[in-house]
Amino acid sequence: MNGEADRYPFGSSAYWRLQLTLVGADAANQAFHEYGLSLSENEAHTAAHAFARALYDAEGAVAISYCNEEFAQGCAHEVMAQTISEFGLASIAELQKNCANAFKGGSYFCDHGVGHGLVDYYGYEPPDMLEALAYCDAHRAEDKLNGCYTGVFMEYFLQNVRYSSAVPKPINADQPYDRCVEDKGTARWACFYTLPLWWHQIDKHTGEQSEEKILAGMYARCAAINADIDRVACFHGMGHMVAPMAEYELDGVLTLCRQISIPIPDHLLCISD
Repeated sequence: MNGEADRYPFGSSAYWRLQLTLVGADAANQAFHEYGLSLSENEAHTAAHAFARALYDAEGAVAISYCNEEFAQGCAHEVMAQTISEFGLASIAELQKNCANAFKGGSYFCDHGVGHGLVDYYGYEPPDMLEALAYCDAHRAEDKLNGCYTGVFMEYFLQNVRYSSAVPKPINADQPYDRCVEDKGTARWACFYTLPLWWHQIDKHTGEQSEEKILAGMYARCAAINADIDRVACFHGMGHMVAPMAEYELDGVLTLCRQISIPIPDHLLCISD
């Protein structure tokens, strides 16, 4: 892919907008699929947001039909968020229907995308989160934990839709758990569950640490949480991060959890998610 495309950063939304113009949605989607396979899971997810922003600009809400479950559904998250941003909350019912057709039964993927869109719609400040979570409570009852709630917190912490790239919210040293201590019930669990993903992105942005050191930092932050149920939620979220870090290889998961020398009960939580 040379010529005019060289003027744009490879993999950026601008790059994919040009490709969509030059070769069309089908060919550009295939090219992105091949590109995504060359990245780590987390990198591919972020790249999928950038691609889907360009895809939405070219195709509109029907862009969801090009999305699938690969790359942690980054394409669907972005398309759904852009649709909600453009057409408002009234668009969600139709969007859910189109998403369900694309994902064939994986409704929580669709609810997760709605969660991303709600934060982009209502805003990224802590008071805005209350409105987003209230919408999850009222409308997305099927699987709020894995679906709408985690979509809300992922977007709040990582800001993927806001910037078409992972630009994590800065961490406040005086509040390493941010707003999670203010939430209740399932939303509180989902918030603590999402923290390790946020910490991982912050540490990755420094570019100075190995995955093992990043994981050890996650563990230290989780272990310092006072309430047992919040700490367990954090450890489960850490376990969720271990799998893509180990490229979904069981031996790699066991090795990473073992390398940070954590006590047996915590070790089991590390490998359980």
